[in-house]
Amino acid sequence: MINAHIDQYPGLKQDRALLESIPGVGPVISQQMVALLRGRRFVTALQCAAFLGLVPVHHESGSSVRGRSRLSKAGNVQLRAKLYMAAITATCHNPGIKHQYERLLRQGKP
Repeated sequence: MINAHIDQYPGLKQDRALLESIPGVGPVISQQMVALLRGRRFVTALQCAAFLGLVPVHHESGSSVRGRSRLSKAGNVQLRAKLYMAAITATCHNPGIKHQYERLLRQGKP
């Protein structure tokens, strides 16, 4: 049903095609992202990431840092889970993402 709606509108169809051109992003993620994000206006990518709950939240109190940073988890749970699986797939099959992932691991990043 959502795919039929997306196919009726060239802008939505183009957005879905652009998303699916990213290695690791398939029809399920692209469809859900178009449905969730297309009706909203974001000035920056950071605003979109915050909306999805993908920005880190730091645990700080005064001059001390307590614990590791974690994702804010403020956004859509199902989409965040699908994006996580896409990221895991990309670390294995997308050379650019794999290189960045290995570099961050060498730096001790979680």
